Amino acid sequence: MKYREELRRRSVLKAVSWRAMGTLGTCLVGWLVTGSLQVGLSISLLDSAIKVFGFYAHERAWHRVTWGLASCDESVGES
Repeated sequence: MKYREELRRRSVLKAVSWRAMGTLGTCLVGWLVTGSLQVGLSISLLDSAIKVFGFYAHERAWHRVTWGLASCDESVGES
């Protein structure tokens, strides 16, 4: 099976969709702990902004690592 190169915009979309789920959880916890929905939202938005950037940087760094990738001519079943 041939693998295509992942585009940067795909990495961005993956980071945003993953953080959307995490943001909801962080907001809920922040709201329950502080009793304030506004504080919970503030915490979750700041947390998400930091983590989206971090995930994107991590994803792009791993994109440069060739370890663990099979070449197109190797058997699919090899590990």
